[in-house]
Amino acid sequence: MTSTFKKRSKKAGLSPGTLIHIGNTYAEKSKITVIRYDENLFEKKEVSSVADLRGEKDKPGKVWINIDGLQDVALLENIGNLFGLHPLILEDILNTNQRPKIEDLTEYLYIVLRNFHHHETDTLYSEQVSIVLGKNFILSFQEKEGALFESVRERLAGDKGKIRKAGRNGSSIAVKGLH
Repeated sequence: MTSTFKKRSKKAGLSPGTLIHIGNTYAEKSKITVIRYDENLFEKKEVSSVADLRGEKDKPGKVWINIDGLQDVALLENIGNLFGLHPLILEDILNTNQRPKIEDLTEYLYIVLRNFHHHETDTLYSEQVSIVLGKNFILSFQEKEGALFESVRERLAGDKGKIRKAGRNGSSIAVKGLH
């Protein structure tokens, strides 16, 4: 007699808010890119740790932190703690099987999107993109490095459009620039 067992999720039996990466791992190490901008300023740099981000959070202007690669659970947990993200939001970021949604958590908006793209083989791929919009910060989380936000970065660097000139709503205008 043989029996078939369905493979259970790594999350099965764990309490809500337990942080485990569920999804594909595309890179050995997560990449953190920091963009600081306002009407007169544009700075872009890569950092290697959350300690490097601590000083960025409270500087004047707006800061956009993009994380490529979600497999480093401790890194994402530390970023979440630094920016006051709820553990269930971090859990959703790490579980790359989320449906698109928007959640308003008063201090910030949490947005989950699906990015569809194809390679030379005409195979369609889907990637989860999570965005957290706060008063003076944007956090974006991608499963792997890609060109999804490149046009927004170019507009910020070239001082084109309304993004850098926007007041309090600069982070929401940045998201509108994705289309």
